[in-house]
Amino acid sequence: MTKKKVFVISHSHWDREWYMAFENHHMRLVQLMDDLFDLFENDPNFNSFHLDGQTIILDDYLAVRPEKRAELQHWIDVGKLRVGPFYILQDDFLISPEANTRNTILGRKLAEKWGQPVPLGYFPDTFGNAGQVPQMMRLGHLDTVAFGRGVTPTGFNNQTGDLGDYDSTYSEMYWQSPDSSKVLGILFANWYSNGNEIPDTKEAAKAFWTEHLAAAEKYAATPDLLFMNGVDHQPVQKNLSDALALARELFPDYEFIHSNFPDYIKALKADLPKDLTTVKGELTSQATDGWYTLANTASSRIYLKQHNTATERLLENHTEPLMALSGLTDAANQDRLTYAWQTLLQNDPHDSICGCSVDEVHRGMMDRYARTQQVGHWLGDAALTKLANKIDTRNFPGESRPFLLINNSSVPQHDTVNVTLEWERAPFTAGKPNALYAMLEEKRQALGDFHVIDREGKTIPAQVVDTQVKFHYDLPDRAFRVPYMGLYITVAVAATVAAHSWAGFALVPGTGHPQVASDQEPLIQNDALQAQVTADGSVSITDRRQQQTYDHCLRFVDTGDVGNEYIFKGAANDQPIQAGPAKNLTRTVTAGGQTLAYEQVLRIPVSADEQLAVEQQSVTDITERHAQRSTQLADLTLHVTLTLPAGSRQLKIHVAGDNQMRDHRIQALFVTGIQSDHHQAESIFEVVTRPNTPGKQWENPEDPQH
Repeated sequence: MTKKKVFVISHSHWDREWYMAFENHHMRLVQLMDDLFDLFENDPNFNSFHLDGQTIILDDYLAVRPEKRAELQHWIDVGKLRVGPFYILQDDFLISPEANTRNTILGRKLAEKWGQPVPLGYFPDTFGNAGQVPQMMRLGHLDTVAFGRGVTPTGFNNQTGDLGDYDSTYSEMYWQSPDSSKVLGILFANWYSNGNEIPDTKEAAKAFWTEHLAAAEKYAATPDLLFMNGVDHQPVQKNLSDALALARELFPDYEFIHSNFPDYIKALKADLPKDLTTVKGELTSQATDGWYTLANTASSRIYLKQHNTATERLLENHTEPLMALSGLTDAANQDRLTYAWQTLLQNDPHDSICGCSVDEVHRGMMDRYARTQQVGHWLGDAALTKLANKIDTRNFPGESRPFLLINNSSVPQHDTVNVTLEWERAPFTAGKPNALYAMLEEKRQALGDFHVIDREGKTIPAQVVDTQVKFHYDLPDRAFRVPYMGLYITVAVAATVAAHSWAGFALVPGTGHPQVASDQEPLIQNDALQAQVTADGSVSITDRRQQQTYDHCLRFVDTGDVGNEYIFKGAANDQPIQAGPAKNLTRTVTAGGQTLAYEQVLRIPVSADEQLAVEQQSVTDITERHAQRSTQLADLTLHVTLTLPAGSRQLKIHVAGDNQMRDHRIQALFVTGIQSDHHQAESIFEVVTRPNTPGKQWENPEDPQH
């Protein structure tokens, strides 16, 4: 009889930051790596250590131990440390498709500098897995993936063939993306800690292996059983060789192998049966009780999501296209761009971007966003300057100030944008700064009317929104800063720019379009859309071309939340509180479009009641929490601005407020009137169809979806 093989892979799932700040975890990482080097040196039977699929760990270690670079390289060269293939372990759904791609490209590039990357797409704890991952992995030269969420193993008792979309008989399966790309999938059916802290005493070892071998055999498709020796931030098990020697003695019918993923995958592929399940598309199984899908992290710490999206769009839609357009593609500037991407990706691990870590973690993330944006703007400005210097604007009048509007998107853009132009400059070489300021300020107050023309001299909708005198400077590449006072004019321009193109305009003196008109009319409209604030504070939106009206849109509703950083849980006996009617309404009409600004007040409890603190302190599971909302109420004012550019089919909505209340959730609700059992949503390189009704086992009264 052939022995079943027990492949034990040592690892530590290394969240860079989570329940402690980054540097706290960082210091423990240094200890882990030091312990590994000692173990490699002194235990010849210790096969290797899987470094969690992340090359960033190497950088983090060397930041503290730079003198260890040669030793680190040695242990990678001899196969003791297994690195890559990714830069970090990201959350698929909460970052952009391009960020997902850059993580793979950058990780592989860095791993290849150190050695051979582990040939495995590694997603042990991703909060759901995107449907296009198989195609992305194939493009990254990977044909095998391992993951922990999204599929339910049924075991050998389910042989009827009536498996659900997210079910697999085995812990091994094929996973297919919408384009039919297919990879071998390995599910951590008993989690990525099923071989953690293996006992080295007889009684404990016998109990451990009896239970854990049976659990693995319940789902394994082959005689190759995978045991992951580690868990989150787990120190390496230094006595593992002794523990495995004891296991061989106690269970002689099994072959215990301290191994690594390349060897395990090779053995697994040789033994695969022909009846593996094929799961298709995104792995976001809802065949659970609904409490631990972790989809609520999509809106946890929403400010992080806003900054992440803004930073991604800066690099993807602004900086990089401008660099390509202007020819700023030399190696030195590509390195700067790579640095920006690396800094941004450091915010993309699941416990970071999901907003479910301690406050110190997320404060550090805001610093990374700021630094990434600084690099992105620097590169974008350099590209803009290079591009602008190539464009001939001599056809504009001599007294004008030409400028460019650039559309990096793949569709024509019609929008109102603010452009700030330098009208006059007074260098510090011409006098004292305060005197120069006074001189330009006098000119500012005497400014007349202005208008904007296009390259044919045609006047386009625009208006001056601000004038200012302020200090500025030029910064030559190889000379000292040149300071000056400048007179600046900010003009709102309503223009149409073709896809992937630019258009030239100029600010010229003289009267153009009428200035701003204001009133209290609760309605804005153009040829395509109409939006009206109704008596109850909601918005009625009409598609004028389709003659379709959607009532009860943009209703703000507040509910209590006594859950945790991952999961929403409604407060006991809670009733939703709707925002009051619109107040202080102002409509502004210009040639470029219309805006409607107003306020709504939510009078809501200041927090949960005292019971929540007890339940949190006692670590009461959220499904068993019964805290209610406080009886003390306070006003939360929402400042809402609706903007409808002329000719646009896009109604822009901006909401702001100073939220000082705790333990609650604000939702913006839109009633579409559409009845359907499914919906479609933009996802990672696909538009995905998802069900509107969860599975039969669902118990959560909410139905959180990405």
